[in-house]
Amino acid sequence: MSKIAVIYCSKTGFSARYARWVARDLHADLYRYKTVDTALLAPYQVIIYGAGFYAGKLKGARWFMRTVRPLSSAHIIVFATGSMPHVHPRDLQREWDMSFRRSEQEQIHLFYLPGGMNYTRLSLPSQFLMHLYRFYMLHSPKTRSDTRKLMRRLNHSVDYTDRKAIKPILTEAQKKRTPV
Repeated sequence: MSKIAVIYCSKTGFSARYARWVARDLHADLYRYKTVDTALLAPYQVIIYGAGFYAGKLKGARWFMRTVRPLSSAHIIVFATGSMPHVHPRDLQREWDMSFRRSEQEQIHLFYLPGGMNYTRLSLPSQFLMHLYRFYMLHSPKTRSDTRKLMRRLNHSVDYTDRKAIKPILTEAQKKRTPV
């Protein structure tokens, strides 16, 4: 058994792609969201969870934290994907706060990876909500110019995934990995 587990939740495929890349590069075991429990994860030294931001919140964050909370010796890494190509970490604090308590954020390593937008993988209600959100962001006086520019590009499917973006996650995971 690998000493690293990678778990992912992916609605549009971006988080799954990154999870596969991370698992392959780290020779880790790969699991889908909610197919694992605390007992299964107990032997792992490093546990990585990846999912997308939906409505400002990381999908499955509460489930993940309930699952790993008893595993105090595990090194926990979380990555989020989103529709923005580049984001400064300080600009995601609201999203991290909606997903994790501050005390949890101090115990896990958080990363953002550029995903994109894949309208063909979204349900019709989700497509509709995305179009409403986009409309609001384009017309709100509070929207920053860089966000408005991004919203203009999100009128169709886009893919910002980049294999090189996982490098900081690989580095962080290898810090706590002990030799077999």
